[in-house]
Amino acid sequence: MTDRSPAQALLAERLDGVRDARQIVLRAPVGTGVVRTLAQLVTRKAADGLVLIVSPLNALLDQWSNVLEQQPGTEVIHHLTADLALELASETSDLPGHGILLAARSAIRRGPVGAALRRLNLALMFFDGLPNAAARSEEVDVIRRAQQVIILDHKDSPKFPAWLDTNPGPGHPG
Repeated sequence: MTDRSPAQALLAERLDGVRDARQIVLRAPVGTGVVRTLAQLVTRKAADGLVLIVSPLNALLDQWSNVLEQQPGTEVIHHLTADLALELASETSDLPGHGILLAARSAIRRGPVGAALRRLNLALMFFDGLPNAAARSEEVDVIRRAQQVIILDHKDSPKFPAWLDTNPGPGHPG
């Protein structure tokens, strides 16, 4: 990607400044090019471990899939279904320990997907939309276990859930 809008360039610059932070909360309104800006980071992280992208809308997951498929070096993209979750959670799974998993927010809360995510080691979790204070313990557990978490706040929320590390240090651009 060579042509970036000013908003995308600013977002990329801010991300570069906090790339080693454990939790990053990005504040960016819908339509500012977050998916395109983060695609390179997601692909890089997925080369070494599992990346989980969670969105409340399947249309956004399809957008992620389309953008990531165009990214050089992207090898494995899976929509995290119940069948795939059962295979990932299996002791005998021969699926690679790296790649990109796409899941609807409702799927990570329950059933086989929720159970598999509680067993997987995630290199990166991207959460499209700020989880609310009433987030289920299953969601919080997955977020806390991931090596790095990027949460996108579309609305510039004035208050974060108590369980989210909101230290106003360098890990919170935007």
